[in-house]
Amino acid sequence: MVRALRFLLERWIQRGVIHQLVFVALMIVSIAALGGVVAWFGTNAFENLPDAVWWAFLRLTDPGYLGDDEGALLRAVSIGVTVLGYVVFTGSLIAILTQWLTATMRKLESGRAPISMHDHVVVLGWTNRTAEIVDKLIRARGRLQRFLAAHEVRALRIVVLADEVDAGLRFTLRHHLKDAWSEDTVTLRSGSSLQPEHLRGLDVSRAAVVIVPGSDFELGGAELTDARVVKTLLTLRQVFAADLANRAGEASGAADDEDGPNVVVEVFDPLKAPIARSAMPERLEVVASEAVISRLISQSVRHRRLARVFLEILSHRTGSSIYVREVPAARGSSPLSLQRALRGAVVIGVLRRNGQASSPAGGGSAHAAAGPIAILNPEPNLVLEEGDAIVFLASSYDACVPDMSLVTGLPDRGELPPRPTPSSAAHTILVLGWSYKIDSILVELGSSETEQFDVTILSKASAEERTTFLETAGYDRERVEVRHVEGDYTTLAGLESVNPDTFDSFVFLASAWMHSSEEADARTILGYVLLRSTLRPRPQAPEILVELLDPANSTLFPESGDALLVSPRLTSHLLAHVALRPELNAVFEALFVAGGAEVTLRSASEYGVAGSEATFRDLQDRAYSRGEIALGVLLRSKCDATSGAVSRSGPRKVTLRLTPPSETSWQFGEADEIVVLADHLA
Repeated sequence: MVRALRFLLERWIQRGVIHQLVFVALMIVSIAALGGVVAWFGTNAFENLPDAVWWAFLRLTDPGYLGDDEGALLRAVSIGVTVLGYVVFTGSLIAILTQWLTATMRKLESGRAPISMHDHVVVLGWTNRTAEIVDKLIRARGRLQRFLAAHEVRALRIVVLADEVDAGLRFTLRHHLKDAWSEDTVTLRSGSSLQPEHLRGLDVSRAAVVIVPGSDFELGGAELTDARVVKTLLTLRQVFAADLANRAGEASGAADDEDGPNVVVEVFDPLKAPIARSAMPERLEVVASEAVISRLISQSVRHRRLARVFLEILSHRTGSSIYVREVPAARGSSPLSLQRALRGAVVIGVLRRNGQASSPAGGGSAHAAAGPIAILNPEPNLVLEEGDAIVFLASSYDACVPDMSLVTGLPDRGELPPRPTPSSAAHTILVLGWSYKIDSILVELGSSETEQFDVTILSKASAEERTTFLETAGYDRERVEVRHVEGDYTTLAGLESVNPDTFDSFVFLASAWMHSSEEADARTILGYVLLRSTLRPRPQAPEILVELLDPANSTLFPESGDALLVSPRLTSHLLAHVALRPELNAVFEALFVAGGAEVTLRSASEYGVAGSEATFRDLQDRAYSRGEIALGVLLRSKCDATSGAVSRSGPRKVTLRLTPPSETSWQFGEADEIVVLADHLA
């Protein structure tokens, strides 16, 4: 019996604050009734029982009445009722109301109330990319203004969905954004991207764009993130269809030309991109981050200092970036003919929206998926058609306006020079750490027709498991030889086991078997410092490429001239700017994924300018005759410390200049290089 009563009491209290208050009220009435009955039968102080119960209730709620009582029994009952009043009436009410108020404040702080917005940006998921995405959206400047104008809204509004929003998460985002933080701009909401009601609470169907970032650790790692992305897309598709039908019904069947916002998602495995597109066939842009980062790493290993070029192109805030702009006056002419009519910008290709998936004469590169097609490094006989836009590498959007009076015809390119002779010596690479990106990196390395690679992978992960993982990798095993070594690169014994002084290049990959980005970066930084301290001096110090997962850790890195790739930061840039300008995804895929045109370096000797002075116009003409596009220069000559001019004395300084004015000239040395856009494998 007692057990059953306790169970019923528990079920009653769990129903909420109203039921809890009812229980306390019943206890108060019971105590007052019991005290009144004892006082009525034990004393002659009351005329009737109700007066006695009322007397007990007054003592229970207000201890100030104690001084009015006379008689030992009456005073004892009064004291007992008063003490119970402190416990039940005051204590229980305060506890219940405090608990209710705390839960209410926590619920309001967590942001579960539905919002009412339109043309806003929704970010689904809190990962190590989210804060960077929000930061880049807010600081996009000109591109952001054009985005707002296109959607006819005055201010950017961003809604971030996280599993659980609290004061700590809010502080983290506010600390990351610093001066860019604004309560009016950023709204945090709790929920899951897999729950339709949570998505409707974000007014997601009326958003301008929805971003679904991936995660290296927070959502279960790369393997589970892609599956979660596909499920999210299916949920979004369901919500969009239901909300569109509701709006059409409310409008009495009136036509509604809005079919939902643009959606930008990140997948790790490029093979999962078609699956994502099948989940949402329309208005979807898929960023294959693993392929992008793998190409950046492999290209940076093949060409020393090339990482610096990639970082400037992808940073957008400083230096030169990629822009897409229509030039109606240039229709019917070759986009390459506009080059002499530009200042501070270089034409690198064409964005074709009519679905033609090939470029003339077999040149350039194309985006294979449906939608806009980016043709980079096009052939001279490609002409601009209706709807075509030009892809620029430029210092600003305004620099992408050619002076049509300066446009001239293109000269005959002639026969292209032969490709370089393959090198017989293998490029030795020591990879420290184990990551899911390794198979894509090996594929990129194996795509070179001029180099051989000898790759040694040092990691605590089992060599047998790594070998099994790479059995299905599609890299060229004749061109890339892989050796696995088990060991800890954060210990001196682990490094000495592979004799690091015998390698040409070093790559630190963020370890996928760690539990968080902080732990992975801690191991990476420790291993980097240890490696730097153990390497013997060489005439030309080897470059070390380091991948980090936490953008905050980049400030802890020593200034050494080595390449530093913060992969979440680069991925966040791609997601944010594809969200603002969806056409950019086709350009990024053609440049970093599709295996077509690629950014590379050519030596000054190869271009015939070593030991002489040449202008950027001269370099552009030489690049054109070689079937390439000159983007800038990477100077390694000794420079005067004050003026920056090339000199025979002074410290060696690495200077990157992209899209300089055509009349800019340099005195080139043997160590200087030209940054070009060339066809893959050229």
